[in-house]
Amino acid sequence: MATVHSKRSAEMRRRRIYLKKAGRILVVLLCLGGYSFQTLQFLLLYWTYPTVVDIQKSSPTYLEIPSITICNPIG
Repeated sequence: MATVHSKRSAEMRRRRIYLKKAGRILVVLLCLGGYSFQTLQFLLLYWTYPTVVDIQKSSPTYLEIPSITICNPIG
């Protein structure tokens, strides 16, 4: 037969587990919210600046060819 003390203890244990889970979920949601906020702020800052691309193409008149080594299988 269960006593009043054991029922109360089991109820407190369930409540403690529930509060622990609720606390963890709250922390995870706050972290995700902070991450989303910072990511959005960074992307808005990144997209406000224009992108400038400067390409310069040069073709040399003289091209030095690399040397070639021929290996003899005999040694």
